[in-house]
Amino acid sequence: MPKTQFKKTYGWKAAKKAFDPRIFDKKTRKYMKIASGRIGLMGVRNTRKVIQKGGFAPNKPLTVAIKRSSKPLVDDGELFQSITYQVVNEYTVFVGVLKTSGIYNIAVMIHDGGIIPVTWEMRGLFWILWLTSQGTVNPNTLSGRAKELWDRMPGGWKPIGVGTRAIVIVSRPFMRQAFQDPELHRIALNHWHEAINLAMRELAAGK
Repeated sequence: MPKTQFKKTYGWKAAKKAFDPRIFDKKTRKYMKIASGRIGLMGVRNTRKVIQKGGFAPNKPLTVAIKRSSKPLVDDGELFQSITYQVVNEYTVFVGVLKTSGIYNIAVMIHDGGIIPVTWEMRGLFWILWLTSQGTVNPNTLSGRAKELWDRMPGGWKPIGVGTRAIVIVSRPFMRQAFQDPELHRIALNHWHEAINLAMRELAAGK
């Protein structure tokens, strides 16, 4: 009975590259880094959509008066514009707010909520604003944060109550909501699959 025989006479170099784990890892990393950037951009878009959609705990009356808006997370657009992404490595991308004051991260406070202890400086700030509202202090003499707040709401200020020891910031988890979206998970998975497929195709082509 005749024997069936297969003899490979070409393509050994390409095959060797394709099976070399170091080369495969290098190719995969190249495309995974591209995929991570695309996923990061999608994460930014999704987070901004969540902020625009709203549905969070409503602002307190004082916050509404100062911001001139009842919509949570929306003021001068700084938070919205600060949402960005940064590719950490081929397999990791950061999405969120990189900008901080160096002392605290206001975005984390807004997202997770928290408690801000009332200081004597804060009491003094609201006291001078109250005196200005009463006509005791000339608004033109205000400076710094007091002037900024007065310009936003000229009048109607009250001092912080004697029994008030802290200001409670309600949690508004805009990032968590954005990343719980199943559609974002599906798109991320597709980008990862595409990255692996592109690496395999390049190796199969002997590149």
